[in-house]
Amino acid sequence: MKAGAGTKAGKEKKAAIMAAAERLFAERGVAATSTRDIARELGIGDASLYRHFPSKEVLVAELFADGYREYGRLLRAAADGKRGGRARLSAMVREVCRLADEDAARFTFLLLAQHGGLPTVEVGTDSPVDAVRACLAEALPEADAELAAAVAIGVVLQAATFRAYGRIARPMSELAPTLADAAWAAACACVARTPE
Repeated sequence: MKAGAGTKAGKEKKAAIMAAAERLFAERGVAATSTRDIARELGIGDASLYRHFPSKEVLVAELFADGYREYGRLLRAAADGKRGGRARLSAMVREVCRLADEDAARFTFLLLAQHGGLPTVEVGTDSPVDAVRACLAEALPEADAELAAAVAIGVVLQAATFRAYGRIARPMSELAPTLADAAWAAACACVARTPE
């Protein structure tokens, strides 16, 4: 009997394909990695890969959506129980930095694939953006919550991009206190001002 996508063996094969794809996408980029590269990495035939994912685009979309939702859950959990918006945002920044250091393949894939991946994520997904936006909307009610989330996230992601391309050598976890302070300051700058 063949191991189908719904069997335990099928689920394990799908998870192995996703892990290998994530690693290769992070190392080489999505565009430079083919489904044949992924199959070869696992020592399987292309047909075995296509039983689980009909195309590379479907694989990338599923990988991105899974990772994105997981990061949203992790950020909310990191902030849970912290008192005050600054403490909650700081906990989220520390969690993102920890994830960047401890699971570099997933973090790098999500970072580099975000422009193609974000449009494939369903609206209402418990995302990292939603977690940060909710934190800042509560902490800074006078701020434009979307803008505050954008600038706070931008502080962290731009540092992570510099790190991914070798411009910053230190681990993200070492940068977390500075990034948390900068993200809070950037968010606070989005508080509505009266025109002069």
